Amino acid sequence: MDRILNFEYFLPTRLVFGVGSLNRVGEFAKSLGKKALIVTGKSSTKKTGLLDRVIAVLEKNGIETAVFDEIVPNPLSSTVDKGAEFANNEGCDLIIGLGGGSPVDSAKLIAVVAKDGGHCWDYTGSGGGRVPKSALPVIAIPTTHGTGTESDPFAVVTNTETDEKIGVGFDQTFPTISIVDPEVMKTLPPYQTAATGMDAFYHAIESYINTNHQPTSDLLALEAMSLINH
Repeated sequence: MDRILNFEYFLPTRLVFGVGSLNRVGEFAKSLGKKALIVTGKSSTKKTGLLDRVIAVLEKNGIETAVFDEIVPNPLSSTVDKGAEFANNEGCDLIIGLGGGSPVDSAKLIAVVAKDGGHCWDYTGSGGGRVPKSALPVIAIPTTHGTGTESDPFAVVTNTETDEKIGVGFDQTFPTISIVDPEVMKTLPPYQTAATGMDAFYHAIESYINTNHQPTSDLLALEAMSLINH
């Protein structure tokens, strides 16, 4: 019992939840930088009009934008490196991850490599275990339900040259602000809504039965399971 009563809980990310909260992205971006790199996938945010909507809100608030739309499922370390180089060439001082888990994970790692240098794989255990000293600020705008990456420091990246897939996370890779707008989730097809909803449910179960569980995580996991079950 004493073991689970000793724990650390660090959540520096500002979570902004609510219908219509996406419209505040410009307000938040102004406090973090002058030019934003929007990291997203190749098609879905374009087809739904979400990308154009985010760009319009940012520009209305005086924020310049550049778009890096080469993110694929199971993000690649080589793509992260390319995104970081693009961010620096464009003079971006803020990263926005727009989409599912892959774009948000990629945004975190692009923010590190663009600011702290080196290559993405350097920061993995297999690549040397480099710990970043700093990272560009990140705004996460998730469009799916399951990953929770908008509220944690972790990102999963794949190295196709070594056929490795590794998760990394540092204090510097917490998103600065995460905007969780339920209206954005409505752009998902029914199948993806069901699949990512179940992903969230399973994550809650995993948290509750984890050997490193603690009182705060138990409360959140139980409440998450209850809400999803309804």
